[in-house]
Amino acid sequence: MLTVGTAALLLLVTLLSGLPAVADAKPRKAAAAAQLAEPDLDGDGIADDVDNCPGHPNPDQSDADNDTEGDVCDSTPEPDGDGDGSADNVDNCPSHPNPDQIDSDGDGVGDACDEQQPPPGPDYDGDGVPDEYDNCQIYWNPSQEDVDQDGLGDSCDENNGGPGGGGDGDSDGDGYVDTGDNCPSAPNFDQSDIDGDGTGDACDPFDDRDADQDGVLDAQDNCPSDPNGDQGDVDGDGVGTACDNLERPRMAADCNKSGWTAFNGIYTFRSQRECVKQVPRGKDKRA
Repeated sequence: MLTVGTAALLLLVTLLSGLPAVADAKPRKAAAAAQLAEPDLDGDGIADDVDNCPGHPNPDQSDADNDTEGDVCDSTPEPDGDGDGSADNVDNCPSHPNPDQIDSDGDGVGDACDEQQPPPGPDYDGDGVPDEYDNCQIYWNPSQEDVDQDGLGDSCDENNGGPGGGGDGDSDGDGYVDTGDNCPSAPNFDQSDIDGDGTGDACDPFDDRDADQDGVLDAQDNCPSDPNGDQGDVDGDGVGTACDNLERPRMAADCNKSGWTAFNGIYTFRSQRECVKQVPRGKDKRA
């Protein structure tokens, strides 16, 4: 039969045998910490179970197409039609390059392609598009066409990739690109070409119109609507005698009252009497 002292000693030995030795306390603590630490195969600081590319370092976790597979390891990336770095399915202007993805009015459509009427502002070329949004600020181009989608409108893009190649700018700002304008350097919004020679009236130096059929082309005729083949211009003011209402007096009545003061050019008068003296012979000189 055990004595009370012996029983107490055996109980103490049993309790002590269940405690770890001091020497191996640290290894056990390190093992526990290792079990708690998450694995990070690529060493990018993102634990494998939440890393969108666990086998490729990508600390920024960029995922342009939002398919949960990081860009650096995405085997099936979404297309980027405009090449601005934003996949089409998340690009707020998928057909217009806009890497900044700016959307000033917050309507989900980027500024680069937002057709909503922009707020009023300066409009240098008067085409209805404020300069802030105009892709050709100095050339009239209300349609804002941009064939090669480089942000520079066709009207002023000397290297666009559209029909006709480069150099299809609208030099005179009349709304017609130079390659189709019959006067590329002179504004002619109606493209009128009355003599049908392919050169618009606004710039045709050889315009062969002769409205009054007097043998002098309208461009050189000092009275294009009144026949005057001799191009007479008595008072030398550039307007032919045939159509100049302020030419030399034709009858005394032209000098009546203050009529004598209306004459200009070579024939000017200081009095009614001087005016009457210039009435051609054979005419009534009574004033």
